[in-house]
Amino acid sequence: MSRPLTPELAEFWLQDLLLGTLKNEHRTTKKILEAVPPDKADYRPDSVSKSAMELIRHIAASDVRFLDTTINAEFSTPASFQNRPRRWQK
Repeated sequence: MSRPLTPELAEFWLQDLLLGTLKNEHRTTKKILEAVPPDKADYRPDSVSKSAMELIRHIAASDVRFLDTTINAEFSTPASFQNRPRRWQK
């Protein structure tokens, strides 16, 4: 049975369980950002893949989205994602 997210439980999750993981994710994201040479930012392995820069933005935005969702205890879908076509569908 799930428990409601109380301030105390949220603090426990953030401080004791997630903080180490978030710090590691930050280090990993930073390494990825630094690894892409500026002249290769538009590289994509094929036409349906994200470019290197698009992938970097996706990783950074995902980190922020995860934190917002955790802090607010709410997962809402932005209006810009509603009815968005999937690129890989033909």
